[in-house]
Amino acid sequence: MANASDDGDDELMRDFVARRADLLGYLRAIAPPDLVEDSFQEVFLVVHRRLADFRREGDFPAWVRGIARNCVRQLLRRAGRLHCLPDGELHDLIDQAAAELEDEAEPAGVDRLRRCLDRLTAPHRRILELRYALDRSLVAIAGEIGSTEGSVQVTLSRLRASLADCIGRGRQTT
Repeated sequence: MANASDDGDDELMRDFVARRADLLGYLRAIAPPDLVEDSFQEVFLVVHRRLADFRREGDFPAWVRGIARNCVRQLLRRAGRLHCLPDGELHDLIDQAAAELEDEAEPAGVDRLRRCLDRLTAPHRRILELRYALDRSLVAIAGEIGSTEGSVQVTLSRLRASLADCIGRGRQTT
């Protein structure tokens, strides 16, 4: 015989499955490409196991994103790979875009981010790819592009600010 809690858990799991594409997009933003599917599966298991810990008046998608961040960290640690999640400023932008997408019928936040990335020069897109998609350290990036670590750090900071500004302008026009 099912009780009210079981019904609520079933509803939350249906919500989780319905938001699969959103969560995969979020994981693609914070995890190396080869760990996205493994991360999703791990998040599913943890969410299912910990549903009783979720406060019903809480923000379920935000709770799931928190679990996703922790799962990615654990998978990277187990794989013995040196990787950090995007730094605080970029991670905040990713979380903000993910939260906005929950309320939108179309993934406008993702489209804004893509348009903003498309406006960057190829060398700047390459620096972002090296850092966030390919998990390269500042020293490795500097060596690859023939620059200094400090210069790469400044460039990344400026690129994050530029993307934040671009995304913000796009949000105001929609």
